[in-house]
Amino acid sequence: AVVSTQSTGDILNRYQEINVECDRLARDAKISAENCRALQRDLAATQDVRSALERRLKEQTVEIQKLVEHSEELQRVVSEGDLQMEELRKMCRRGDEEREQILLDLETVRQINSKIEGQREAHARQAANRGVEVEQLQRVIENLSADCESLKRQVVAEKDCARNLEYIIKTSRQS
Repeated sequence: AVVSTQSTGDILNRYQEINVECDRLARDAKISAENCRALQRDLAATQDVRSALERRLKEQTVEIQKLVEHSEELQRVVSEGDLQMEELRKMCRRGDEEREQILLDLETVRQINSKIEGQREAHARQAANRGVEVEQLQRVIENLSADCESLKRQVVAEKDCARNLEYIIKTSRQS
């Protein structure tokens, strides 16, 4: 019976140790369960944040793509504008060259007109001095006058053309 009392005491001690251990394990399990629930809540919150960030990333990616497309379109427009500007510069240079040529032509016409006037006057003097027939002189004078008038009209037309070209050049430079 002594052995059984000692055995019963050992069993009781062992039972109490096991009971204490069970209580501790139950507390630990409860704490672990609470920690697990907290981690699950944190995980759910993290997944929500991640989903929100993924949505935001998709939106930003779409926005960036739109901006890239808009930038490419602007670059195309600028490039076209540069080409048009270069073409306008070429037109202005050609217009300047044409204007200079027209001015040279006008000066030549003025010189020719002056020579014709001088020749007409010389012919008129010669006719008076030499007694050339009036009819011949009148024909020569009429021809010279017609040439002179034609040249005057041509000078007027050339001046009008020069003014038109200057206006076109001025207008194209202003735009």
